[in-house]
Order: sequence, then structure tokens, then C-alpha cells
Amino acid sequence: PKDDAVDQMKLGKLTRLLQELGVTVEETDEMDKNDARAELKRRLRAARARAATRRRPRQMTDMLQRAMSENKEKRRRLSEICQSIIDLVVSMDADDQEKMSKSFCQGVNKKNLDEVLTDVRTFLQYDDCLILVVGETSSGKSSILNLLLGEDVLPVSHLASTSTICTARYGEKKKATVYLQGAGPDASASEHTIDLEDEGRAKEELASYVHRYGRWDADKVQKVVIQWPLQFLQGGICFVDSPGIMHTSKMDEVVASVLSSTCAFIYVINSATPLKPTTSTEGGDRRVDEHEDGLSRLLELCRKHQWGDIFDMSHFDLQSTMFICNKWDSVKQNEKELVMGDYLLKLKEHFKELKDDQVFFFSCDKAMGPTGLLSPESIRLLD
Repeated sequence: PKDDAVDQMKLGKLTRLLQELGVTVEETDEMDKNDARAELKRRLRAARARAATRRRPRQMTDMLQRAMSENKEKRRRLSEICQSIIDLVVSMDADDQEKMSKSFCQGVNKKNLDEVLTDVRTFLQYDDCLILVVGETSSGKSSILNLLLGEDVLPVSHLASTSTICTARYGEKKKATVYLQGAGPDASASEHTIDLEDEGRAKEELASYVHRYGRWDADKVQKVVIQWPLQFLQGGICFVDSPGIMHTSKMDEVVASVLSSTCAFIYVINSATPLKPTTSTEGGDRRVDEHEDGLSRLLELCRKHQWGDIFDMSHFDLQSTMFICNKWDSVKQNEKELVMGDYLLKLKEHFKELKDDQVFFFSCDKAMGPTGLLSPESIRLLD
């Protein structure tokens, strides 16, 4: 609202808006109408000034395109080096190949060095940059992904959760491709395309494939790929929305396999689920929490996936990692400081070098305040 609109507001609305902008109840209780109007105008001017200095979508796109171009060139060079090493290994006699394999294949689920190198080369030749959004069931992963993309690309439901891997990537036209499992063990997968230009019934049809928990045919959907004409996604950047951890063992394995090949990942925690430790049935007095248990399970699955013990998420580049405690408004005001410290402590048990500014505490549903401006924590997340 502009200054003239603020001048027409009653004290109740002024107080409500000020509290949305971070003013405490105690502070607003001491303000009269004139003080409240002056303070609201000051805070709105400051919010607009911060918004003016934020990165614009075009700037973000340019930065990402440059980073992607540099990354592709590095991967191309590494792929050439990898191929030259493969050629060298193949030219060795059998005894030397066996010695090399024993030295370099320990802890890897591969017997021969050339197999390991071939897998590495294949990975280096994959141009897409996958950013995985993973976390707890009903934590709001799809909503957060839509916030990051700036449009309602992924279907969101308050009554159902995402039950399959959904990838959002660039496309000139809005459409979704649903990959369906074949009827027999040897049957190939089939594809079903949904035109998303007409967002009415098309979105409902898409949601019927994405939200399938509890349905007898839930396993028939292998994955969903959504194409959307966003500059942000050009150049191979892909956002991947995943089912919640610890809902089904099969989907946990799928999520872990995707995470092992991502460029970055965002882990979403459901702050609406209280931090209530329960005594573990194993390990004596060790106490575990539902939030911690989900993350622990994911990291353990990653360590067991394909690369064996050498793949350790604790060595993942933390600069490419974010943790979001969503639904933060559900935490009582007088408990937030304590709960925040508890979350940070639990996360740092897994990631020793994690910085506090890589953890975000906010509510996606309240990302846009009544003033029409993004909340400070939402701005920090998008930046």
C-alpha cells in the first residue's frame, strides 16, 4: 500500500500489518494510530528499497547460464581425460588390469576398473543440472518448488502427497509426459502426453498421476516430466520434485538414486511435526527423532547406492545444499528460538561444516504478506 492508503487505515489493520513486517506485539501495543502509521510507512519504504536491490530474474538466468556453460566445458575436458584412461587400461595386460581393479575398486559395487571409468564418463557426459527437492512427507516440497520457479508448475494438494518423481525442465510449450510401467515383466514403458496450455482440466489430469498414494495402480507411474517455457530452466537446469522420505521403501530407494547424481539438493522439513524424541529399539539409550530418522535413512541409502561406501553425502558440496524448515508459523512463538537451535544441532550432526545461513525457517503459505511484499525470509531464500 502507498502512503495515502496507509493514512486511511484503522489502528487494528495497522497493527496487523506491522506484526507481519516483524514488529512485536509488545511494540505495537505501545503505539497510537499516528505512531503506527509512521512506522508502517518507514518499514514499507525499507522493504521496497530491499526489493529494488534484489537480483532480477534476468540476472539470475544469466548467472545460471554462465555457470552451466563453464560446468559443461569442465565436464567435457574431464570426459576426454577419462576416455584416455579407459584406453590405457584396456591396453594393459590382464595381470596389470586385475591389480589396478583391486586398488581402485575397493568399496565400489564394480569388479573392473574399466566399468567404473565408463560409469564416470557417462556421468560426465550428462549435460542436465539436476536440483533435487527432497524431504519429509507433506512438508510442502511442491509448494516450495513452485515458489522458486515463480509459477504454479507442479500440482499441489492438501489432501494427497507426491507419489512419483516429477522433473520440471525447459520446453517451448507447456506439457507433461507421464511414463507408465508396462503390463508384463518384459513390456516396455509407455508414454502419455498432457497438454498444459489449457490449465483447467489438464492440471487435474496431471495431479491424478502425481498424487497416487494408496491407489492400487500407484506403481504404474514411473516418472513425470513437465516442460515449461521458463528462462530460468534454459541450458539444462532441471528441478526434481520427489516423494516424501520414509513413506515407502521402494520410493526411498528411487530418491536416493537420484540424489547421488544431482548438482544440488534442497531438503525440506515439516516444522508442523513436533520434535518428539522416541527411544530407539536398538542401541540402548540412544534417542532418535522422526526428522533426524528420515534424513539418516536417506543418507544411508545414498551410501549403499551404486558407488558403495565411497559415496558419502557428508562430503557433498555444502555450497550446493539448502535446508528449509517449512510451516514455521505452526511453531509457537515462545518456542521458536529453542526449536530453531534444535534443528541446527541435528543437521550439523550430519553436515559438520553446515552454516546457519544455509538453513531457512519460513512458511511457504505466508511467503507473500498482506502488504503484497515477500517476507524477509522468503527474499533471503530466493536470493
